[in-house]
Amino acid sequence: MTAIITTSSDIAAAIRARRRAVGMTQRQLANAADCSLTWLANIEAGCIPHQSAALSNIRAALTAAEQAENDNDRGANPAVVTTEDIYGVRRPD
Repeated sequence: MTAIITTSSDIAAAIRARRRAVGMTQRQLANAADCSLTWLANIEAGCIPHQSAALSNIRAALTAAEQAENDNDRGANPAVVTTEDIYGVRRPD
């Protein structure tokens, strides 16, 4: 059954649950999603700013981590997931 997300608390719980399911720390997810640790902690606390691009980065990073975990379950080599892996480009510094 798919959960229906209607509130910022629902979003926070969904992100936290997916992050924990793939065994990532907040710092690891923040790095993979190219956002600050403070911003991610605020998201997981239910303080959702209107930055859908950043939320998309979090979703992409979690999806990539889940895929890597699935690959590892099938015997593939572990991988480090970066935004460069996700988007194919490096963010300018």
